[in-house]
Amino acid sequence: MNQPKRVQVLIVGAGPSGLTAAIELLRRKVNVLIVDTKPGPTENTKALLLWRPVLEYLSEINPTYVRENSIATRAFEYWSKDRLETRLNFTMSNHPAILPQNSVENILLKEIHRLGADVSWSTMASNIEVSDTKATVCLNSTAENKNIQPRTVTADWIIGADGDRSLTRQSLGIPYKGKEYPQKFIVSDFSAESTLSKDIGYYHMSGNGTTVVAALPNGRYRLFGALPPLSADGAQPSQVYEDHIRSLCAELPFGTLNPTSFHWTSAFSIHARTATTLVSQRGILVGNSAHCHSPAGGQGLNAGVLDSLSLGWRLAYVIKKDPRESELLKSFEKERLHTAADIVNNTDWQMKIWGLKGAKSNLRRYMLRFLNFSNLLGPLYLNLIDGRRSTGLRRNYPSIKNSESSWRRGNRISNRVIWDSESKCSVSLITFLSDKIEPQKLAVSRKTGAIETLNQSMDGLKTADRRSIVVVRPDLVISHIEDM
Repeated sequence: MNQPKRVQVLIVGAGPSGLTAAIELLRRKVNVLIVDTKPGPTENTKALLLWRPVLEYLSEINPTYVRENSIATRAFEYWSKDRLETRLNFTMSNHPAILPQNSVENILLKEIHRLGADVSWSTMASNIEVSDTKATVCLNSTAENKNIQPRTVTADWIIGADGDRSLTRQSLGIPYKGKEYPQKFIVSDFSAESTLSKDIGYYHMSGNGTTVVAALPNGRYRLFGALPPLSADGAQPSQVYEDHIRSLCAELPFGTLNPTSFHWTSAFSIHARTATTLVSQRGILVGNSAHCHSPAGGQGLNAGVLDSLSLGWRLAYVIKKDPRESELLKSFEKERLHTAADIVNNTDWQMKIWGLKGAKSNLRRYMLRFLNFSNLLGPLYLNLIDGRRSTGLRRNYPSIKNSESSWRRGNRISNRVIWDSESKCSVSLITFLSDKIEPQKLAVSRKTGAIETLNQSMDGLKTADRRSIVVVRPDLVISHIEDM
């Protein structure tokens, strides 16, 4: 057996959550080891929709790739029978985009390589033991090479980003509480003859449930819908699934979608579960290891990346500056559990609306018409799902205001160009904060909206033009605002 190796942070799982955690730590000069049982990054599209915070983060890493491999979503349309009930229009500043998970992982992995690290693929973490001072893990190769011997790694911290069946979470003894929806669902990527607009997400709400359709950047289409009980007529499941998808496509009222070839089809159950704690001794959970929920609103990948953005600077501070600083990690746990509960509740509500059948589906139709008439759908919906929701630093009441433009404690602000008074140049806010391990003070002009960083001395700031002093954390969350 090889000699034990020590690292500052061992990350189990190289999906979007694990890769983001690695990037945030590597940028702050923390030594990490990333392991994953897969032989390499995922080749499947999996999660699709990115909301603005994650889209901004990835665009900062590789703007050209994001631009060339994504589809900006211009609107969501909600149809009932043959009628358009309401339409949620997006703007240039708040639109989401379709960028499949395999593309997201490609961006993140290249950034990890740029930072001088890599993923140990085909590597299984087992015998995870965590104490108040360290984590000890046995790493085994999942490859067929029998000559590779297990090795033991000792880490100051271990991050579990290994999915909803997380071995890390199980090893930490953390319960994963929630429920499974009784309804089965089907998802498929296929090529098709189509008249649909590629920059619109379509929702067809019928008496049999809800069907969701979106175009993919590779020219294919994604369909998600309810799956009825299968008949026992001896047909192969794949053929039954494809026939069901064709029948759903034939019912769509907003255009032609005729599948010509199927590339990936799967039936699955949906769970809504949350870990009871995210930090246990020297173990931390992010992503699906910490929470899973319905795909309604496309929150899964986004929430996992934001978990890691919230964790990275905090854990780096603890490692590099004060190992006794436990309040930072407690605040991470509090905020992300608050957000996870918020997402689970909101997606559960959407699932109930989606699942209305028969006469009850009329209630959904009337509700959509009311939201369309009152112009409340956009503000209310974005307040729930756009990724800038409250982190628990304040009470999060439903609002008809656009949360993106709200400079309030607990909100995550958008990326923007600021003036760095120390380096005397303009820089994006994400870039400025990327290597920081403490919140930073920014001066915001009330007249022009211009933002600049502050030197240690605040002399000269109290002028007529100035100012609000906004304290922004490295994850772009506002922790304090002071008017001057």
